[in-house]
Amino acid sequence: MSLFSPHPITSLLVGLLLYVGCIAGLFSWTYLQGDRRKARFVLELFLAIAALTSMIFANHLLVLYVSWVASNALLARMMTHHRGWSAARNGGALARKNFALGALFVGVALSLFWQQGGSPYVDTVLSAKSVQEGSSVTTFALTLLILGAMTQSALWPFHRWLISSLNSPTPVSAFMHAGFVNGGYFFLARFFPLYLAQPRLLFLLFSVGMISAFLGTSWQLLQNNVKGMLACSTMGQMGFMFAQCGMGLFPAALAHLVTHSLFKSYLFFASGGAARETCYEIQTDRPLSLLSLSLLYGAWGSLCFAFSSGKSWASQDTNLVLLVVVFLTASQCALPLLCAPIRYKKRIAACVVGALSLLYGAVVDFMTHRTPESMMQPQALNIGHGITILLMVGAWLFLTLWKFSFFQHTPRWLLRVYVLQKNASEPDPEATTPYRNDYQY
Repeated sequence: MSLFSPHPITSLLVGLLLYVGCIAGLFSWTYLQGDRRKARFVLELFLAIAALTSMIFANHLLVLYVSWVASNALLARMMTHHRGWSAARNGGALARKNFALGALFVGVALSLFWQQGGSPYVDTVLSAKSVQEGSSVTTFALTLLILGAMTQSALWPFHRWLISSLNSPTPVSAFMHAGFVNGGYFFLARFFPLYLAQPRLLFLLFSVGMISAFLGTSWQLLQNNVKGMLACSTMGQMGFMFAQCGMGLFPAALAHLVTHSLFKSYLFFASGGAARETCYEIQTDRPLSLLSLSLLYGAWGSLCFAFSSGKSWASQDTNLVLLVVVFLTASQCALPLLCAPIRYKKRIAACVVGALSLLYGAVVDFMTHRTPESMMQPQALNIGHGITILLMVGAWLFLTLWKFSFFQHTPRWLLRVYVLQKNASEPDPEATTPYRNDYQY
């Protein structure tokens, strides 16, 4: 049995990691021009890429764990590149505490797998009858693995280190959000046969993922700086990725991970330039008519996605949740286009929504055929999935109507919720620089 072995998803993950990592390295060489530690920083970056590559290919539990710990340590070191800056040091210290907790979870989980499977090799453990039977020890190990993946992917309540990492150099932030946080998905996908055999753990994955998705998305709307907004966005996107795994849609989660990584790395690399956002004020006397029209475009987008991905609205499984998310996303995409002061905006909105939905559906279909067939096992719908659908639709309608100024007065309870959420989304005070004199480069 070899220490390293290829897996159907390793080529995709390693290819994505090397692509983003190499761009981050080239970007760093110019970004850190004149920095005395530039060469050391680039070396640490590529060592982190090597550690993550080793983790992805690892077939030995000890190699898997050592690679995990090494990549965490190297990332925390790169985060504190400006060692004379107390805010950067404190942010790195917070990340180390989080990674230490994750290392404890993962270390205990892998040790239990080693003991239960009677072998240190991952492939042997996954095929061991004692592990596949779903004993209480296996369930406990899988639960610990979920907690370890949550620390890596910055899900609530392990999110504080990510939103407090804004002092990191831009290439570190891009690599962190587009490559490093994906390690949580890798652990879930590597042990997916064991999770698919335990529906309760899948629903736990779905629940913690949707909580983080709701919180990260709502906190993103409260931020007043680019990096803070992107950090909360990553938290929300990783949460939805976990939720897709919990729905038994591991290939769809992989498609989401790849598209998110490429887009988020671009946003971070571009965040250092002059940011300019084009917004169109919504001025209409018929807000409900415009809302209804955007919902029609959302239905059009979901049909295009269903066509290219092979999904169906008639399905009575968790594919329905994915289609609802696409429906809301397409509706939101169409809304600003319908408000834009341009000619043929309805035709443009139809083309844009249709093209993007077809593209995303094609990516999901490609990942479904690129990965083992057993990775795509939609789960039966339950009351939790139904409540989640209602919450998503209700939240989108509420925020959209709020944008239309449909509500004349803000209730006091909503103001309290706003303050609570704003405070919860703030980084650690020790990792910020509220006064200019505290900034030391």
